Amino acid sequence: METVLQTCDPGMTREQVYSNAQLNDAKNFIKETTSSLLLKFAVMCWTHNQVLPDDAKIYEKWEKQFRADFFWKIIEQKENI
Repeated sequence: METVLQTCDPGMTREQVYSNAQLNDAKNFIKETTSSLLLKFAVMCWTHNQVLPDDAKIYEKWEKQFRADFFWKIIEQKENI
């Protein structure tokens, strides 16, 4: 997360305490990324009326279908923003 947001002080060691702002940034980053991933999984389960499969090949098939069904809608919304 520090690498993505580049909020780490170069002179800071692992034992030093993070600031409250850094902790809030990390919390928001994790919340935003997990929320969108959970929503994606929920839509995939809903469209297939099943829980997520354990088999990687079946999951890959589901994800390809998800992208075919919903990805164009996501791109269209981004273009409108």
